[in-house]
Amino acid sequence: MTDLPFATARCRPLPAVLLLVAGFGVSLWLAGLAAAALPLGTWAGPIGTLIPLTTAVVLLRALGLLPQALRPGRMGRGLLLGWYMPAAGALVLVLSALSWTAQGGGFSAPPLAALGTVLGQLGTTAVEELFFRAGVLAVLAGALLATGRMGPRGVVALPAVIFGLAHLLNLIHNPGALVPVLGQVVCAALLGLLLGAVWLRTRSTGAVILLHFLFNCGAAVGAMSDPEWSRHVLEAGEADTSVTVAISTVLFAAPAGLIGWLLLSRHRR
Repeated sequence: MTDLPFATARCRPLPAVLLLVAGFGVSLWLAGLAAAALPLGTWAGPIGTLIPLTTAVVLLRALGLLPQALRPGRMGRGLLLGWYMPAAGALVLVLSALSWTAQGGGFSAPPLAALGTVLGQLGTTAVEELFFRAGVLAVLAGALLATGRMGPRGVVALPAVIFGLAHLLNLIHNPGALVPVLGQVVCAALLGLLLGAVWLRTRSTGAVILLHFLFNCGAAVGAMSDPEWSRHVLEAGEADTSVTVAISTVLFAAPAGLIGWLLLSRHRR
């Protein structure tokens, strides 16, 4: 797959993976409590992500994976390999904006609130990529792929599935949104295949954070053309979780999963 070396975690793979997943869940729960307690509107999100970001850095350092996570790797190549994610994000943004404009909407977000939402997306994607690509995937790659005990597709698919299932945590805040959350689970797993393939071939955490951020921003920024955006986000504190939106997100994520799977072919360098 690549001539870049793998870092090896300081403990066995199973405890390391369990520690990272538990750290992700607990720190995200604490971040949610902090965001709910802070009367800062959309800015509570980016401030709240400081908790899981700090947790990720501490755990990666403890496992000996932080130096690898902080190296730029082959970032330019990573952005090229993951081209579909920013392209899909841009398409979602345009289609969403056109749809709301046709219904009499327009960009309705206050500038500071919009900035807070975008920074929140950046913080969230950084957290997820540090835990699941620079963390879980790095542990499995060092323990299984580097030793020949598992192929690249298996090593990437396992963290992708864990990443998808981790989105079930969203039921804590939205217990009645089972179908939309299941859509998020499938979407995240599909995206995880492409993000994992990019990380494995380039070892660039920065590239996967940026790709993930650009994909997520498509829906987040496109929704700002909804004339009710301020009420939905600032007052309700949550985005649209309708079944239609969940299905659309999965459909946009499906090509990402296919591209990621193809990138993991042993014949590709």
